[in-house]
Parts: sequence; C-alpha cells; structure tokens
Amino acid sequence: MSEVYYLFNKITKECVCLGKKTGDDGSEYTGPVCFIGDSRYYLPMKYMHLLVERFRGSSPAGTVCEVAGSELFDTASYLGPDEDVIEVGGDRDFDRPLAAYLPELKDCRVKEEIKRNGILIN
Repeated sequence: MSEVYYLFNKITKECVCLGKKTGDDGSEYTGPVCFIGDSRYYLPMKYMHLLVERFRGSSPAGTVCEVAGSELFDTASYLGPDEDVIEVGGDRDFDRPLAAYLPELKDCRVKEEIKRNGILIN
C-alpha cells in the first residue's frame, strides 16, 4: 500500500492531506478529499495547487514541510505526547474546514465544478 503524504505546519500543528504520490516521477498527489453532501471527491488539481499555495503562504518560510503520514503520526518527530494534529478538511470537531484556505468552496458553482472535474471516491 502506498504512503499518504501531508503538508505539516510546525507552528500551528495543522496539516493538509496531499494523498498518495502519483505519476511517473512521484511529483503529483491524489489530492485532499472534499466533502460535498454525502459524497467525497478528490479536489481537482487546480484547487489542490491553490490550497497548497495558501497553506504554505500562511506561515513564515521553513515552518511548513512535506512529511509521510507514518512519520507524522507514528513518531515523536513532529508532535509531543499530548498533542493532536489539526487536519485541514478533517472531520473531527477541532479540525479546520477546507474552506478556511479555500473560501471558493462555499460557492455553489465551484461545488458543481468539483463534482464534474473531481474524482468521486464513494
């Protein structure tokens, strides 16, 4: 099974799930999951790149890193024993919605575009 990768902010302890690496050179990802109604979609690349740009730009240089999920969650390299990661787009009460970095997701036309151009997961 392929490893899932994240962008992780060392200061805020927020992360964005990039998904699994794809492509011949492994430079692209499956993308973060977006919930629309009861369905889940991978974000189209256009919105994924915008999300990554905004997430990286929200903190000083050097504070956001790309990390494998096993390293982020299974080691003490990034989180202390009593710390939880805040997942952007996660479904726990303390997670942040994707719209925090992609306010476009509040627009019905964008949701329709994602339904047309995103990849339906379920």
